[in-house]
Amino acid sequence: MRCTLQSVHAKSDLHHLKSDHCLKQIFNMPRTEVKDTVKFWQDPQTKGMDFMSAQFTSKRFPMHAHDSFVIAFTDGGGSCFRSNRSSGEVKRKQFLVFNPWEAHAGWLGRSKDWSYRAIYVYDDAVEQLKQRLRINGSVSFSNNLILDDQLHEEFSRLHHSFEMNTDFFAQRENLYAAFNSLFLRYGHVKTSETIAQADEYRLRLAKEFIHDRYAEKLTIEEVAAEIDLSCFQMIKLFQKSMGITPYAYLTQVRLCRAIQLIKQGVSLSSAALDTGFYDQSALTNHLKRCYAITPSQLR
Repeated sequence: MRCTLQSVHAKSDLHHLKSDHCLKQIFNMPRTEVKDTVKFWQDPQTKGMDFMSAQFTSKRFPMHAHDSFVIAFTDGGGSCFRSNRSSGEVKRKQFLVFNPWEAHAGWLGRSKDWSYRAIYVYDDAVEQLKQRLRINGSVSFSNNLILDDQLHEEFSRLHHSFEMNTDFFAQRENLYAAFNSLFLRYGHVKTSETIAQADEYRLRLAKEFIHDRYAEKLTIEEVAAEIDLSCFQMIKLFQKSMGITPYAYLTQVRLCRAIQLIKQGVSLSSAALDTGFYDQSALTNHLKRCYAITPSQLR
């Protein structure tokens, strides 16, 4: 009987040893981390639009802006966003829409990942779309967050047709159908300005001054003097109306111009120096930080 008990205990101990060994192997196995992935491209027959598909598991976008409309729709997971006008949580099939130069930030929040597709629509493409769709007046959007299942289907079809390089006729059909729905349902002439007329005029002058001299070593004192405000007053003016500081706006102007140059085939070092960045490393870091893309993806 004693031998039987010892045999049982021995088998039990062996079982535990094997179990412990298996557990150690499991916990010591190298973990496969899902990396952030970004695909960014242009269609040679569609001027004034950039396309992007991305999956993020850790990316956090700081407050930044684009010189185009941003239309991003979520395919999986979700994120949180903040702009100067609103904030909220983005879930599957929901859209984020930002007007040109509208500052915004984004992060994962409670979600473990965020898969989305985006279209960046520049002025020349907007004008062509309005002409083709017979829409008069300037189009802007007052809501950043949109939930519309039909619109999601239309933009998914549009985005996939450009990614897969389908028939040109089909691409145009999808393009006009999707943007007609977006413009007519949610677009309107912007009427929500709340800045006093004098401040609005000063802001416009400051932005024009920055656009004219972004490639130079501008100082905040120069810009403030141009609009007859103190440096502090100018900072508050930008933050109130745009949600970003004058320096952040200057950086966005430089970035957008650098992107244009890189797309035209200008070398990275020349694009950096021609737009006021210290060097190409600084430009690359800003591109990754604000837009999650690298210079090579722009060519």
